[in-house]
Amino acid sequence: MGRKVKHTYQIASSEKSVFKKQRHERKVHVRRRRLYAALFGFIVLLTGMQITKMTIDTHNLNVQAEESQQKLDTLLQKQHLLANEEQRLNDPEYLQKVVRDKYLYSKPNEVIFDISDNSQSK
Repeated sequence: MGRKVKHTYQIASSEKSVFKKQRHERKVHVRRRRLYAALFGFIVLLTGMQITKMTIDTHNLNVQAEESQQKLDTLLQKQHLLANEEQRLNDPEYLQKVVRDKYLYSKPNEVIFDISDNSQSK
């Protein structure tokens, strides 16, 4: 009978060791899964942050491009007006008109009467 007890004890202890090994392997696998999940989460987080930053940068660049386009349009209109004014200033009749209106020049033997309403300014 002593042998059976030893044998039963050996079986129980070997089952315990097998059980311990299995439990240890499960713990190792769980740790690995957690590590992989943490790494995957970290990579997803970094990627999300990069995508968000790129989206914000793209939006800012689009806003700057729109502002620059508006400035360009304004400057092109101003350039067009100045080019027209330059052409008109090459016309002697227009030039005389501008000088007479702006600087109050008169032609020889011409009298200029100021008919502005001075009653409002008093």
